[in-house]
Amino acid sequence: MKNLNEQINRINELMNNYQQLDESKYYNRLAQIMRGIVPSINTFAIITAENPQGQKLSDNVNKVLNIKLRDDLVSGRYGYKQITGRYNSMENPYFINRISKDDALSLGRKYDQESIVYGEKNDTGGMNFYLLECSTGEAIGERKVFVTLENPSDYYSEVSGVKFVIPFFAIEEFIKDQQGKDVMVKDKKILRTRDYSNSDWVGGQNKPTTDTLQFVDETLNEEYNRLEEIQSKAISTMGSTAWNYRGMLRDKIRKLVN
Repeated sequence: MKNLNEQINRINELMNNYQQLDESKYYNRLAQIMRGIVPSINTFAIITAENPQGQKLSDNVNKVLNIKLRDDLVSGRYGYKQITGRYNSMENPYFINRISKDDALSLGRKYDQESIVYGEKNDTGGMNFYLLECSTGEAIGERKVFVTLENPSDYYSEVSGVKFVIPFFAIEEFIKDQQGKDVMVKDKKILRTRDYSNSDWVGGQNKPTTDTLQFVDETLNEEYNRLEEIQSKAISTMGSTAWNYRGMLRDKIRKLVN
């Protein structure tokens, strides 16, 4: 009996290891697509049906909406993978292969989304990423790189345990010590700002256009609170809508810091 239990435990361990290895392939595959190095895939989109126009709905309603979107993807014979992400709340968007911009926007409009992410291979073989406004079809953000993050608290996508972001807005984070606490110098925090507006892949790496450190005085909170309209929208909405407002807010705060 002991040998049998040991064999069962060993089989379970092997199966778990296999599952983890299999899951890791998903991120590697998506990363290759997003780098533009999969010859057969020239476009992709990231779309969810959850929280239309950034208004928080119940988990059950969001699940029903996403099932309807999945059914549309199946009937359209699109290859897709459901991923996760946090955009002021947890969401479960679909990463969709080989979809045209018109079809992606059509799905975004059908499910009343404010914006979607669209990727399209460029002339150099890489991918251009666009944040598309569904109502107009216009690009309200464009980048050529994506960035993996260690411990983001919000506004990221996740595949197989790997968290990443397409940095349509600058990535801002306070410098922390080994215990995860904000580093303070004369009662001021140190803000690291990485902007990727003109970044591209060089030697397999994506260096930021600018990478700056600056002291942030807590009195800036007074200025922050004056931006009530944008702030209230950033707090009251979800998903990409909240992300857009948060980016606008960060840009304004950065100008105050400078």
